[in-house]
Amino acid sequence: MFTLASRSSSRIELLKDAGYDFEISPSGFDETRLMVPPPEVACEKIAIEKAKSVGGKVVLAADTIVWLDGKIIGKPTTDDNAIKMLQRLSNSWYDVYTGVAIVSGTEVFSFYDLAKAKFRKIPEVEIKNYAKNFPLKNYAGSHTTRGYGATFLEKLDGNLFTILGLPLSKVYEGLARFDVYPDMKKASN
Repeated sequence: MFTLASRSSSRIELLKDAGYDFEISPSGFDETRLMVPPPEVACEKIAIEKAKSVGGKVVLAADTIVWLDGKIIGKPTTDDNAIKMLQRLSNSWYDVYTGVAIVSGTEVFSFYDLAKAKFRKIPEVEIKNYAKNFPLKNYAGSHTTRGYGATFLEKLDGNLFTILGLPLSKVYEGLARFDVYPDMKKASN
């Protein structure tokens, strides 16, 4: 059993499907102050701070950053902002960094993983409809590669779970360091 310092539906679903038992206690940490390049450092530092801000015997936190043209593409603040982000990502390769931290007392295990993704060319009307019909303010780069957002993903170089916000094989190894294992009887096949 551990505590997940996140309300991300993607992370929750991935961990449940893997068979983990956990409590959810979202971090209130303000990640914007650490959202500065380089992205691999930022996502790992943010994950560590999120994990430290939540109580629990073993705490897992993660942060995902989208990187395009030498800039961090954060979470949109408005629908117009989401549309602009999606326009920039359309027909482009971009990097996705996911930082993960597992904290138990004073012990910290952390890492980041990188995956590269390419969006297909997305027509303007589709971008506007997507931004209008889906709540995008919780997603780095204004999208998720689950559900309808998965139709944007044309190519992938790396781990899909990194793009979904939780590189599960590395998370498994990290949680195992703290004697936390999934229950295969509860896992999806």
